[in-house]
Amino acid sequence: MKSKKSVKRPWRLIGIGLLCSVMAFTLIPRITTVVELSQRQQSLLAQKAALEQEQQRLQIELEKADSPENIERLAREQLGMVKPGEQRLIPVLTR
Repeated sequence: MKSKKSVKRPWRLIGIGLLCSVMAFTLIPRITTVVELSQRQQSLLAQKAALEQEQQRLQIELEKADSPENIERLAREQLGMVKPGEQRLIPVLTR
């Protein structure tokens, strides 16, 4: 006759196998999600760094655009303005 220990052992192994299977089916999708989110985070951090660098460049450009020297240059070149006492020179094209 078989002892009770030998009868319980297969059920115990089946139970442990089922428990491991359930854990594997629940953990594997979560692990893949964590890996995907980690990769996305790295991508977004790189994108953020690039955007911050672009923002700094644009801020410097804005500060230069607001300088009195730049405003004067644009007024002279694009609007044809002159300072009091100066005469505007108009280039004449010859053929």
